[in-house]
Amino acid sequence: MEKFKFRLEGLLKIHKMKEERIKIELGKILQGIQYSKERIVELNANSALIYKTYERELRDSMKGSMLQFLPEEVSANKNKIKIEKEKVAKLEVEYQKKIVELNSARGDTKLIGSLKDKRKSDYIKSVRRKESIERDSMNIIMAGSKAEER
Repeated sequence: MEKFKFRLEGLLKIHKMKEERIKIELGKILQGIQYSKERIVELNANSALIYKTYERELRDSMKGSMLQFLPEEVSANKNKIKIEKEKVAKLEVEYQKKIVELNSARGDTKLIGSLKDKRKSDYIKSVRRKESIERDSMNIIMAGSKAEER
């Protein structure tokens, strides 16, 4: 029996590689989202620390020149948080686009895979049919030769 050859095997491999590439990109996007969220938590903790430090310093007699840096430091920290939140929003939009792209790639891969399975089953049926015909013809020949011998 000849081995089954699927003509679109190369195309199927390309689609599978595309699907894997998209999955890797999704992983990187998720890492970026997670990093930004961790950074936001860190910056929020930093804001609380800034306030606590200034309160302690005010009790312990802080110099007036140091007081001017509190609003700048707080606003800088808030700007960093804002930037990180924008990064998260941007990455989430990109993530949604990649999910749509991944679903499309999976659909293409599944379509080609099901076509391959259908053609393979048709090929196997065809081969079995040919083998059955050959067996039947051999049985007829054998039956004819036995009849001639009698």
